[in-house]
Amino acid sequence: MKLDPTITDYQPPTKLLSILVQGRNDNYMGNFSWRIATALNNHARNIIALGLENEIEILICDWGSEIPFWKDLELSSETKGLVKYLIVPPSISIPYDQDSGFAAPHPTNALARRSHGQYLIFSDSDIFIPLNSFQRLIENLRKGSIGSYDLSNSFFWGSKYHIPQDFVMTNPSIEALNNHIENFWMTYVREGVNVSNFLGCGVALLMRREFWLASRGWDERLIYWGWNDIDWTKRLGSRYSWNDLESFGMKMFHFEHYADRFGDYTKENPRKANIQLEPTTFAPNPDDWGLGAHTLALVDGYGKIVNEVTPSTNSKNLIFDLFL
Repeated sequence: MKLDPTITDYQPPTKLLSILVQGRNDNYMGNFSWRIATALNNHARNIIALGLENEIEILICDWGSEIPFWKDLELSSETKGLVKYLIVPPSISIPYDQDSGFAAPHPTNALARRSHGQYLIFSDSDIFIPLNSFQRLIENLRKGSIGSYDLSNSFFWGSKYHIPQDFVMTNPSIEALNNHIENFWMTYVREGVNVSNFLGCGVALLMRREFWLASRGWDERLIYWGWNDIDWTKRLGSRYSWNDLESFGMKMFHFEHYADRFGDYTKENPRKANIQLEPTTFAPNPDDWGLGAHTLALVDGYGKIVNEVTPSTNSKNLIFDLFL
């Protein structure tokens, strides 16, 4: 498989899976700190339950936080031992954000260029994956296929079920969440991905790391809301087949934060939308995509620097950007 030729220091993967999460410590739409912390604690809990501490990494891009996440999030000691934060301080993030508030393509692209997994899964910051779904995912990754789909030429989106907002706002424990899902999941609002005509709604995106590098990830010109997921699916779909993880027994649950998701949600969270243009190239980003011109600090769950990561040896004017 041909890789992006600009990534001259590409190293073979050392992990089975990288879980990529992004966010900013600004309590977006209410209890975001609880939502992302609970999602991370659950990821770690699943990893430890399956004995996969050495095979899976959890990477969080801390995008433009005034107070870094590692200082504020209520994570278990087990989670702190597994997570790593890529720190992108406001001095770097703000020029990329422009007037968008949060330029979502850049944080996960930055993580992908610095990841170590054979497979990458972009997981929304407030997604709860039950243990049985996570175990089935790992079993499929080990086989290199999901159903009849060979993962060497296929990628997957995940549909989502919304855990009701009134329950989410009580900040329930992981045990309470598992019980609620077990007893009431069939009553949740479901947003499914349309495999024949993808229109968004996917909550997790799984692919081989090479796919991300070859396509250069999310189109970094699409810094506003919407279309960027459709754009990338169109680009990836021009080369690879794809399907829905739920079709193969892997359910994903979202912590609902809208009071009226299918009404006029712009009253709760007004956002500027991306222009909906058909993609014209498979890999639209420049050579320094994924913050390739920056050397960034990677810190552990306690804020200790574990690495300074430069994604490409041909990057110019490298800057050591550390924000602790």
